[in-house]
Amino acid sequence: MRPTSGQRKNADANDKPAIENEEDLEEQCDPANQIVDFDWEDLAVRYHHEMRQCQQHEEDLLKEYGELMDFFRVWVESGHAHETDRTYHRLRTRMTHVQSSEEHLEKTRNHYINVVKAFESALNLLNS
Repeated sequence: MRPTSGQRKNADANDKPAIENEEDLEEQCDPANQIVDFDWEDLAVRYHHEMRQCQQHEEDLLKEYGELMDFFRVWVESGHAHETDRTYHRLRTRMTHVQSSEEHLEKTRNHYINVVKAFESALNLLNS
């Protein structure tokens, strides 16, 4: 959001009233009349006031950004920890499945070895 302009929108109480007719306008626009001095001190005061407001707004934004980054950091770290735990449980599940499959395969292998030995014994008995 852009800060409001420091320009004056309405005439101050000390300013001359608005020109009401053409004669007054001609009098004020007469080149023979001296130009009213500009209040440079007031301009400097208004400038510094507006700059302080902009600086305060910027500081507020930086503070809010810092708070959001802290929140984001907590969110990222908790997400990482949760994901690490989840993948570790998945690894443990897969390891258990593979170990169970290996045990089943070993039992099946031993069973086939025993069956082959039994057939060999039966054949040896038949041959003798």
